[in-house]
Amino acid sequence: MEKVYLTWDDINNLVDKLANEASQAPVPPHYITGLPRGGLIPAVMLSHKLNIPFVNINLIRALPAVDVLVVDDIADSGETLLQ
Repeated sequence: MEKVYLTWDDINNLVDKLANEASQAPVPPHYITGLPRGGLIPAVMLSHKLNIPFVNINLIRALPAVDVLVVDDIADSGETLLQ
């Protein structure tokens, strides 16, 4: 698979696009978290843009059943979310 290199402007534009989509979701997230490494930076950026609290991924299971937006830099099999 060919690598794609993104500039900070690219990342900002993609986070803006995701923020727009998340703000129009039928069920808005109460919290945002990011998977370690690739998901943390865009998750924090999104948290600031939407003014939604960022929560450490390890604390998600301790929260009551709420809607959490999980951010990562890649979407593949979904195995990461099951761990």
